[in-house]
Amino acid sequence: MSETEFEQRVRRAFRAEIAALAPATLLDIGCGEGDLLREAALWGTTVRGVEPDASAAAKARAYGVEVLEGEAETLPFSDGAFDVVVFEYSAHHVRDLRGAMGEAARVAKHAVCVLDTWHDPSRPPQVLALEIDGWFKEIDRVVGKVHNACPTAQELIDHFPATCWTFEYRCHATTNAVTLAALETKMQDYSKLVSPEPRVVASYERLLSNARRIGVEEAGAILFKAQRQ
Repeated sequence: MSETEFEQRVRRAFRAEIAALAPATLLDIGCGEGDLLREAALWGTTVRGVEPDASAAAKARAYGVEVLEGEAETLPFSDGAFDVVVFEYSAHHVRDLRGAMGEAARVAKHAVCVLDTWHDPSRPPQVLALEIDGWFKEIDRVVGKVHNACPTAQELIDHFPATCWTFEYRCHATTNAVTLAALETKMQDYSKLVSPEPRVVASYERLLSNARRIGVEEAGAILFKAQRQ
């Protein structure tokens, strides 16, 4: 799926923040095909990735980056092995957020950085977008995927060790409207994965009705950074 202009902008901002930390070593958890790793390598950073999907990990290695197939909750690295550990739109794909953040904190010498989706709770079209996002993710879980709610800043903070860390984060909002026709097509396709589950069908009809009434907006983003004191 192609990224929106907003997603591209916040991804660039996130990577600029990582680059500003000048890490000699970096671990990307849930690295996919290794796009961030390849960019960070151009900074002169020694990079490694962990990716649970075998196909994505293989593609990353084909691009020349070192990627292990594995889970965020059981990292095969020593304490403080990397200057910086990152989750770029991957924290909502881990099975156990507390375990994943604990492992990230363990192997990070200086910082853990997280980029993920965020919805503005003050805007009804954003609140509806969050509910629709949850609908898609529920279906993903039914068909066996790991796809959870995106973590809030407080949830991330709560999952770090109680001492030795400082935290900062920024939430970036957007009011860009989602095209309803495209949303309806995507929801129709998704509903077929679990059809004719009555609850899914009922939710689908209610969410689309609300979308036509109040509109739906693209998700915003949260940029989160935890640094060792």
